[in-house]
Amino acid sequence: SFEVAILDQSVVEDQAEKSVMEKVEAVCDVVASNPTLDGLVEEAWISGIESETGVRGSYAVVGALITIITRKTV
Repeated sequence: SFEVAILDQSVVEDQAEKSVMEKVEAVCDVVASNPTLDGLVEEAWISGIESETGVRGSYAVVGALITIITRKTV
């Protein structure tokens, strides 16, 4: 398994959240449409998505962590 982290910041919280969620959807679409990851594995799937929003100075910071499970028989 591996994890993909996506982070963004903005002075407008909704913009940072929208940006991160668009990227999360793109990662999910790639894994769903290419579950062998171009033949690197037999199967891959998203096992979890966690997100968190925080504040750093005048910026809203939004992060998402996507856990991807892969299976490959050797």
